[in-house]
Amino acid sequence: MRSSTSQTATVSLPAEMLEAVDEAARALSATRSELVRAALRDFLRQIARDEALLTRARTRTPQMTEEELASTTLASRRARRRAQTVAR
Repeated sequence: MRSSTSQTATVSLPAEMLEAVDEAARALSATRSELVRAALRDFLRQIARDEALLTRARTRTPQMTEEELASTTLASRRARRRAQTVAR
């Protein structure tokens, strides 16, 4: 998935969001690109973790509905965030 070259992507953001991005980038001594790359990397990892969790849940508990699986995934995500917040 890693590439030695970068490509440019143009993204439209609401003004308030762009201000928040710039503020966060300044606070972290990062560029907009670095901040957005890190955010997207984290988001894509989260999607992969959620998919893996759903796949495991479907095989272990096939009687659960998709709604129950989604609820379980959301609860797991919240617990993981709380644990990360406490660890910081």
